[in-house]
Amino acid sequence: MDHNCTPPRECTAISLADIRIDIMSGIQMGRSRRSAIEGWKDCTLIALTCTKLATRVVELIQVLGHQLR
Repeated sequence: MDHNCTPPRECTAISLADIRIDIMSGIQMGRSRRSAIEGWKDCTLIALTCTKLATRVVELIQVLGHQLR
């Protein structure tokens, strides 16, 4: 575990609700489910080594992925 990592600022001040809204609005604006979700993967991968929020983000993305198929 790297506790010195610094996630990008936009990755640290987000809640699960914000992520869900962002993904859903991306899809409504015509982005594919995949591209809407991909946008969060970099944040998730960086944050994964730093915070437990990321695990919840990953779970949320998996749940959303199943719901949107």
